[in-house]
Amino acid sequence: MRQFVLVAALGAQLLVGTASPVPRQQSPIEDLLRAHAFPLRIEDGRVSGPGAELLVSAADSAQFVALGEEHNTRAIPAITTSLFRLLHDRAGFDYLALEEGPYLGRLVTQAVRSGKSNSVLALGRLYPNAFHMYTEDEFRMMEDIGRISGAAEPVWGLNQEFGAVHVYQRLAEMATNPRARAIVQELLAQART
Repeated sequence: MRQFVLVAALGAQLLVGTASPVPRQQSPIEDLLRAHAFPLRIEDGRVSGPGAELLVSAADSAQFVALGEEHNTRAIPAITTSLFRLLHDRAGFDYLALEEGPYLGRLVTQAVRSGKSNSVLALGRLYPNAFHMYTEDEFRMMEDIGRISGAAEPVWGLNQEFGAVHVYQRLAEMATNPRARAIVQELLAQART
């Protein structure tokens, strides 16, 4: 089983030059970064270039691929979706693991499997406090990757659950007696307010 793991561990760091007209000497770290840079580009939802080829060849012997990224940006979901598509097509990757709760991951999978467009966005509107990644671009990424994958449960949540409404609704469904159901319904009402 191959998994594509999106992990927000590190923010991207940019090397910014000075605005000074005096030429500055490049640092050894900048020299190393330039020497070991493998650019990639995204066109029409497809990633290509030396960086893409390097990632695919490295993924050939990998079970997991992890991305360290910033949240709530437009570029990261586009890169993630394009890279997932490439790794799915060329190396058999089928799963997306997110910084979301396990139950929310199942709800995202169910939304994607419903076949309705913008189903994950609708889920985000229904449970606005449940998502850690909450931009429309991130919702579209989850939906697109869920559709690219051939797995029965392509989206996994690996974090704690955020929000409470979706959890209380599930507990109400699972309650085995009227007293437990009443307690959960009261908590659900409080969570909705």
